[in-house]
Amino acid sequence: MIVNVTGASCKRRDRLRQIEHERLLESLESGEIVSGKGKNQEVSLKRPGDTRWGSHYITIIRLMSMWSSVLKALENVYEDGANEERGIASSLIDKMENCEFVFVMHLMIYLLGITNELSLALQQKDQNIVLAIHLISTMKAQLQEFRDNGWDNLFKEVNLFCENQKIPLSNMEEHVKVRGRSRRNGETISNLIHFRGGIFCEGVIGS
Repeated sequence: MIVNVTGASCKRRDRLRQIEHERLLESLESGEIVSGKGKNQEVSLKRPGDTRWGSHYITIIRLMSMWSSVLKALENVYEDGANEERGIASSLIDKMENCEFVFVMHLMIYLLGITNELSLALQQKDQNIVLAIHLISTMKAQLQEFRDNGWDNLFKEVNLFCENQKIPLSNMEEHVKVRGRSRRNGETISNLIHFRGGIFCEGVIGS
């Protein structure tokens, strides 16, 4: 949806490129990045293919690296777009500036990074079955390692990203209602269980 809104027309794609170009120049001037790093990178959000995991991987990485530019582009849509577009842009901004969205984005980068090599191998016309079997075994081991020991680093990266982007952090001790249940039932779980036991573990298992 974010890709569709910010890339709905040539004008919007050009505007996003301009915003990202200006951001990179500001980063160079402030010393945040050094000359030669990032100046030749693609500055548009790639529309993911329907079946290619690698294209989703690239899209999510670009979204994270162009975060502030994408938000600015959505703000422009909200200011200049039609009523329906303004509503969609506002909703996307709210979703992006939510700790859970950031958590899922970082988790997907980890998971797609682990599965990307196998995905690329399976897309080759001349598939090497022995290599594919080896990659499957390696992927399973990496996913298990990530499930057993990856939480702390992932959680730290999410917190750092949220702090840098001024996104409110979720209190892991706070209790929230169980999804799919009415508030009247009074069923709640802690954010820690929701993020770690729900999103994190289920995401790794489902990969």
